[in-house]
Amino acid sequence: MARLPSKSINRPSAQQARSRFSDEYGLLLQRLIEARLKAGVTQEEIARHLGKAQSHVSLCENRDREISIIDLWKWCDAIGVVMSDFIKQFEADVQQLPKSKKHT
Repeated sequence: MARLPSKSINRPSAQQARSRFSDEYGLLLQRLIEARLKAGVTQEEIARHLGKAQSHVSLCENRDREISIIDLWKWCDAIGVVMSDFIKQFEADVQQLPKSKKHT
């Protein structure tokens, strides 16, 4: 079997990765962090609820890793928030973003 030529993988820097996420995603993370702090829940407690390491939560909160829909659901549960209520509030918050900041 022939070997494929190896290619170097160009991985984005942390700054490049952050910029690829939309302003809406940044707002989502901001609201998640605010809700976590308001509930008095630590990153460690979120991580246990997700079945992941605390570093995973930190990476998510710092826009270095995206949150899956399942993790969002578990995150909301961990902070005592109904996900549909969180999303409704998030949608209202997105509508308040300046038009130039919204993804279209």
